[in-house]
Amino acid sequence: MKPGHQPRAAYECYLAQDLEALPDASVPEPLKKLWALTWSGQLREAQEYGATMDVGALPGPLKELVEADRVLLSVKIGLGLPQTKASFAWNSFANLVFNYALFSYYFWVDHRQAYRALWRMTCISFFFPYSKAWITGIFLFGHLSAISGLPRLGFAVASLMFRLTMQRRSSGRKLPKFAENIIVAAFPYTNFVCGRLENIPRLLDRIQPIMPSDPYYHAIFQVSCLYAFAYSGDIVRCEIFSSHFQKLNQEKKLLRYRPIALIIALLPFALRGYAYMIEERFETIFKNHEIEASDPAINSQFFRVAALIQLQLHRYDEALISIDRASRYRQQSGFHSWQKIDNQIRRHAQSRTMLDFQQPLQRPYVNQQNAGPHVNYFLTRLILSLKDFISEPEHFKDNLREILMTHFSWPHIIIQKDDPLICGSDPILKVDDHFLVFQGLPDDRASFIREILAHLRPYIISLENSQKQIRDMNERIGGISTMTTIAQTAQMLAHDVRRPFSLTQSLMELLREAQGEQEIACLIQEFGPEIDRSLFDVNSMIADVLEVGGLAKPCLAAVEPAELIEKAVRVGLRRVQARDVVLSYAFHHQHQVLADQHKVSRVLVNIIENAVEAMHGRGRLWVETHEGPDALTFVIGNSGSFVAADRRTRIFTAFYTHGKASGTGLGLAIANKIVIAHGGEIWCESDPETGTRILFTLKTTCIPSKRMTVSIPDMLRSIPGDTKTLPGLRASQRSERTDAPRFALIEDSPLLRYQWSLVKEAQLIRAYACPSEFMKAFADNQDEVTSADFLVVDRHFENDRTNDGLSCIQWLRDSGYAGRIFLSSNSIVDRSILIRMDAIPISKNLKKALPEIASHL
Repeated sequence: MKPGHQPRAAYECYLAQDLEALPDASVPEPLKKLWALTWSGQLREAQEYGATMDVGALPGPLKELVEADRVLLSVKIGLGLPQTKASFAWNSFANLVFNYALFSYYFWVDHRQAYRALWRMTCISFFFPYSKAWITGIFLFGHLSAISGLPRLGFAVASLMFRLTMQRRSSGRKLPKFAENIIVAAFPYTNFVCGRLENIPRLLDRIQPIMPSDPYYHAIFQVSCLYAFAYSGDIVRCEIFSSHFQKLNQEKKLLRYRPIALIIALLPFALRGYAYMIEERFETIFKNHEIEASDPAINSQFFRVAALIQLQLHRYDEALISIDRASRYRQQSGFHSWQKIDNQIRRHAQSRTMLDFQQPLQRPYVNQQNAGPHVNYFLTRLILSLKDFISEPEHFKDNLREILMTHFSWPHIIIQKDDPLICGSDPILKVDDHFLVFQGLPDDRASFIREILAHLRPYIISLENSQKQIRDMNERIGGISTMTTIAQTAQMLAHDVRRPFSLTQSLMELLREAQGEQEIACLIQEFGPEIDRSLFDVNSMIADVLEVGGLAKPCLAAVEPAELIEKAVRVGLRRVQARDVVLSYAFHHQHQVLADQHKVSRVLVNIIENAVEAMHGRGRLWVETHEGPDALTFVIGNSGSFVAADRRTRIFTAFYTHGKASGTGLGLAIANKIVIAHGGEIWCESDPETGTRILFTLKTTCIPSKRMTVSIPDMLRSIPGDTKTLPGLRASQRSERTDAPRFALIEDSPLLRYQWSLVKEAQLIRAYACPSEFMKAFADNQDEVTSADFLVVDRHFENDRTNDGLSCIQWLRDSGYAGRIFLSSNSIVDRSILIRMDAIPISKNLKKALPEIASHL
């Protein structure tokens, strides 16, 4: 059949793809329904309808067109070419559509076949000049040449055809949509692979309004923009187009692109520095990827994005494997334009460095200020603002607002006191009874930022709690009045200096009566230490008097509770006669306290002295900590004493004493004043059978403790821990804390150090930021490390270029350390190396690592 005798009206309708004009077109009704579904973007429904429609009444050329269109629909959806090959006349319109379908399929699989199909399509288009498909053919020749490694020639040809297309559109002589759609959808990708990134923002403004409803072209356009923004460091636009792409996937319109849609949705998180948030989702997607079900080009892009995310997760060995796989599939598909990017990713993996998106893989076309800083910059600014936050909390909301505006590249963030429900779906962060509201965000960005803010909220709550603690404490300190008068001060001084004066007077009388130098020396040897202790006590009492009568505010800082207790026990027991005391600890805290270390030490010493004196130097003494929502309770208990209910409040008043001939009644009064000045409370509990307990509270900080609560499940063996034997004491049975295995950690990630410090299955005794710091500490004091039951060592360190985990373990073994060492890494390590070093590999994911450690203990 000659072209002139073919049904041109139907062909022109097919080429125009005008939904509004379709009802009035002189086309059979089955074709109208099929094309209406296709042009409105319902490709799957159109494919199902086309497979079942009755074409018996259609003319022969239209039957062939339906058959060719079925092939094109199958390729667009991602189902591939049908098993039965179609056969059309060489110069038929159906063959033009069929070869366009072949090109669309082989574009992803085999570029040689794609060139052949494109050549046939272009030649056939001259038989149908009204199709303007020759413009499409020439554009696709340029596009394919740019992708195949000829960027200058390819861009020149593709750019010329794109300009011709847009000129015809502006002059009212638009190309048929069949010819125009692929040109406007694919040209951003041409610009990306040719490094013409500065053109893409202008192209977005021109192309987006004229994009067809067909999801096939939407996918091509959006993936082109997404690649350009991701690999050039424009994180904001990457977020937006990732959301668009994910929406197409959720609507099941991206069968071919589905693997890319799943993994690329995680890329904005990794680019901003939140890779740890998506690690589990990434592992699931990566593990479930079906290589055989995807084209080589799709596999290449999947593993390329995976390599980027693995770099941000510090999984450099896995990133190297992924980028090698991406390169192999790239070579199979002929997408040689990606070679430069693949080489850059490979260099990062080999040098074990993360990508810096201030220096992107492709030359950026946007100001980096628009792209938004990396999360490290965000956290650094947040930490630097803490000082102002504590001293001037009213300014913290404004500071945080500025940081968020910079980090998320969005200037429209307001602070309001009103009910946030009026803000609709806008992302909101609550700070100090106010709300930071992101106004005017497009929906595709709003959902992304909401998820990020959900992860930031716990850190903001910790900062708020610390600030409120300091505010309450300052208010309480300001309301405390002087507890004593000048007369009481004089009485205390007279009482407390009496003993050293009496001792000195007795010594002088004895010295007058002494006969010979030997007797004088014996008297000085006997009385000297006692006078020294008395003078020490006098100095302490004078300090106490000044404390009781003074108005000095405590110098607050984050203090480790366990260290306070241990030092106070040593001092307190030196100043009393502890003949046979059993001491035990039970620590149940996870954070440091906000305290004046010197003053709180005096509280603990005074209470411990009273406890030992109350049980006459014999019995059981225990010290515990219990952490609540915003305060830590210290408990000092002793056996063998009882305080009646009517005396439990009076013991904290100055000069009240009971049952001690030499008591001054100052110890607990001082403790009471210091605790109140810290914003805490102090009280007494007593039982005739169990003994007496003095309890007081101090505010906690958000800083993790070095010595925390441990609960010991059956999977971990019992290991001796913190039971202490001090002068005058014998070891008690282990408390809850002492059963936990103790370990030291060498890890450069602050987040992972913090997570390890929170584990309940073991007790972290010390964390080091890099091998060099650890080696220096080990050389200075080996006992601290050898007292640990095991070590956890990271594999790679960004902050130490001279040492890594393996070299650190080798150094330890060479130094004679024989304890268990666990190597924390998500990358594959040569097993022979681990066996030689006697090291055990564990995952960096704590949920996986803890059972692995338990199985070896």
